Amino acid sequence: MGWQAWVTGGVVVTMLAAMATDRVRPEGGLGLALGALLLLGVVSSERALGGFANEGVLTIGLLFVVAAAVRRSGALAPVVGLALGRASNAQFALLRMMVPVAVISGIVNNTPLVAMLMPELRSWARRNGIAPSRLLLPLSYAAMLGGLLTVLGTSTNLVVNGLLVEWHLQPIGFAEIGRIGLPIALAGIAMLTFGGRWLLVDRPDTEAAFADPRAFTTELEVLVGGGFDGKTIAEARLADGSQLLPVEICRDLHILSAPRMDEVLIAGDRLVIAGGVATVAAALRTAGLRKAVDSTFDTRALGQQRRFFEIVVADRCPLIGSRVGDGSFRKAYGAAVLALSRQGEQVQRAPLSSESNATGERPRAEGWILQDGDTLLVEATPEFIVNHRFHPHFHVVTSADLDTAPHPRHALLAIAALLGLVTLAACDVLPVLHGAVAAVGLLVVFGAIDRTGLRESIDLGVLFAIACSFGVGAAIADSGLADALARMLVGAASADPHGALVAVLLATMIATELLSNNAAAVLMLPIAVATARGLHVELTPFAIAVMVGASASFITPMGYQTNLMVFGPGGYRFADFARAGVPMSTMVLVLGGWLIPVLWPLQAVPAP
Repeated sequence: MGWQAWVTGGVVVTMLAAMATDRVRPEGGLGLALGALLLLGVVSSERALGGFANEGVLTIGLLFVVAAAVRRSGALAPVVGLALGRASNAQFALLRMMVPVAVISGIVNNTPLVAMLMPELRSWARRNGIAPSRLLLPLSYAAMLGGLLTVLGTSTNLVVNGLLVEWHLQPIGFAEIGRIGLPIALAGIAMLTFGGRWLLVDRPDTEAAFADPRAFTTELEVLVGGGFDGKTIAEARLADGSQLLPVEICRDLHILSAPRMDEVLIAGDRLVIAGGVATVAAALRTAGLRKAVDSTFDTRALGQQRRFFEIVVADRCPLIGSRVGDGSFRKAYGAAVLALSRQGEQVQRAPLSSESNATGERPRAEGWILQDGDTLLVEATPEFIVNHRFHPHFHVVTSADLDTAPHPRHALLAIAALLGLVTLAACDVLPVLHGAVAAVGLLVVFGAIDRTGLRESIDLGVLFAIACSFGVGAAIADSGLADALARMLVGAASADPHGALVAVLLATMIATELLSNNAAAVLMLPIAVATARGLHVELTPFAIAVMVGASASFITPMGYQTNLMVFGPGGYRFADFARAGVPMSTMVLVLGGWLIPVLWPLQAVPAP
C-alpha cells in the first residue's frame, strides 16, 4: 500500500472510533474526515465534493419533502385502522400491524410512518392490557424490513445507487432489491409474530410513569409584599441564586402554561415548579414564597388551558448535549419540561455544580443533559400540538386525538404525487430524481406543503453527512485502501466468491450497528466493488449485499432512526434490542447469504 492508503486508513479508523463512541455526530465525523483527506492531498477537490451534486443525494432531499407532505396531510391515517383492525391479542396485532407498515415503508420514508403509528399502538396496547414494548420494537423492525422492497424504501438504497452511477456502474433497478427484500421481510414478520413471546419483553409504559404530574412538581404561593410581588420571572431568584422557572402560573383560575420570562408575578399567584430536592429546598428558603397548603395542579383547567405532552427527542434537536432546566427548551418551543425518561427509567435532575459555588459564580439551575432518544413530559398550551406536531426536533407521541384534523384535498394530492412518482419510476418512464422533482413541484404549487413544511422536512444534517461520505468513499477507492482490504477479504475467503459475499454482508451489518446506515453503505461499497473485481465476478450481488447489510440494524437502538424513536416510549433497555435483534440479524445473514447468489449468480466476468 502507498502512503495515501495508510493515511486514509488512519483517518477512517479515527472517524469510526469517534462516531462509534458518540464523540461526534455522523455529519461532524464525516465532514472532518473529508476535510482532512482533502487537505492531505489524498482526494482531489472534484472527487471530494462530488457528493454534493450527486443525484442520489438530491433525490433523498426531495423525498424528504414528499414524505413530509404525506404525513402532514393526514393521508397515513387509514393505516392506523388497517394496522390495528379488530385484533384481539398481541400476536394477531403484530401481524396486522407489521404487514401494512412493511408495504408502505417500501415507498414512504419510514420515520413519519413510525411517528404516526406510535401513539395509536400505545393506546391500543393499554386498552387491551398489553405492554406497548411488545408492539413498538416490531413497528420499527417492520419499517426497516419494508425499506428493502424498493429502491425508494430507504435512503441507503438511493445512496448505493448514486455511488454506482457516479462510478459509471450499472445501478440497481427500482424493484430489483425486492427480490431479496420480500423473502427477508416475510421471514422477519413470521419470526416476530410466532416467536414474539420469547424475543420481546414487557417493559413499564413510560406514560404510566408520567401519569401523575404532581410527582415531579411542587406548588408555591407568592406572598403579598414579598420579594417576588411585582417582579418578572427573569428577575426572580431563589435563595441560592438560581433562576426561578415555574412551569405554570395559576392566577384567578386562569392557567399560564410555560410562562414567558417577562411575565410579571403578583401576590396570590400559585407557581408550579419542577425541580429536584435542591431547587425545592432553595424555594422554601426564599423570602416571599411559601408552599401552597393545598395542591390542585392535577385537576384545575386540565385540557382547557394546559395539556401535558410526551415527546421523543430527535437526533436533529439543537439542544442535544445542553442542559435542560434553564429555560432553553421553553424559549425554543414554548413548553416546560417536567420529567425525563431514558432507557425506560426516570432520570433525576442533575445537582448544582459545587465548582460554580466555590468560585463565587451563580449556581446553574438543576436540569438534564439532553440526549437524542430521551422521552420528555412537557406542559404547554393546547396550541403546542398545532404548532409542533410535525416539528423535526422531536416526535410527539401523545395520543393522536390531540392531532390536527387532516385536510382531504391535501391528502388526495399527496397520495397522488407519491403514487405517480412510484409508478413512473417502476415503469422506467422517468428517473427517480425527475419524478421526485415533479412530485415536489406539484405539492408546492397546489399548497399541499407550505414554506415551513419545506424547511422543516429537509434534514440538512443527513444530506451533509451523505454528501461527505461520498467523498470519503472516493478516497477509500482512489487511495488503494479498498483494493488492499479487498485482497485481505478474498484471502480470508480462500478466493471463494460466495464466502467473500457473505463476508461483505456480515461486515456491512456490523458497521451499520456502530455507525449510521448510510455511512456504513458508503464505507463498504468501495470494498465490495474492489472485492468483486478482484474475484472477476459480477458486481451486482455485492452491491445488493451492501444494501441489505446496511439496512439490517436490529441489535442497537442507535443504529437506525426508528429504533431510537421507539426506544424511550417503549421503555426499552439496550439488552432488549439485542434479545430480538441478534436472531433477526442472524436470519438476514443466513437468508441473504443463501439467496443473493441464487437470485444474482456470481458469474465470472473478463478481467479489465
